[in-house]
Amino acid sequence: MVSAAAAGQVTTARPDVALHAAVHAFYARQIHLLDHGDVDGFAATFTADGRFFHHPNGRLEPGRDNIATAMRGFLARAAAAGVVRHHWFGMFQIDPGADGTIVVTYYSLVSHTDAERKVTLEPTGVVQDVLVEVDGVLLNSSRTVKPDTLRLR
Repeated sequence: MVSAAAAGQVTTARPDVALHAAVHAFYARQIHLLDHGDVDGFAATFTADGRFFHHPNGRLEPGRDNIATAMRGFLARAAAAGVVRHHWFGMFQIDPGADGTIVVTYYSLVSHTDAERKVTLEPTGVVQDVLVEVDGVLLNSSRTVKPDTLRLR
């Protein structure tokens, strides 16, 4: 089922403020964990069988352990390059599904700051996540990242 917003139609329905606050809080926590080097904490924000598709490092095998391993390599490469990385997520489109899932589509920007405080940016991307609530906690069951370079071809 495609929502009116996903189909490109403008809706006038008021968003569920509590849902939007919960989703924003989820992402603030999740990305701070990664950007501060807590890959196990980051991986724990995914379901046990969580999937991560089209990451710049390639498709990851399902599961928290595989996500954590990939993120360790990701952070190690940034450290070896002498940069601090930060992820910036915005322009959230939040679509609750009839099955209880929450599909969140947003833009992602990754910055690199070097020792001289020079900032460079990776190409922006569009991310689509499927969030689920497990025991009262939001978790990410899948993430698909599409760098703009793929969309421009």
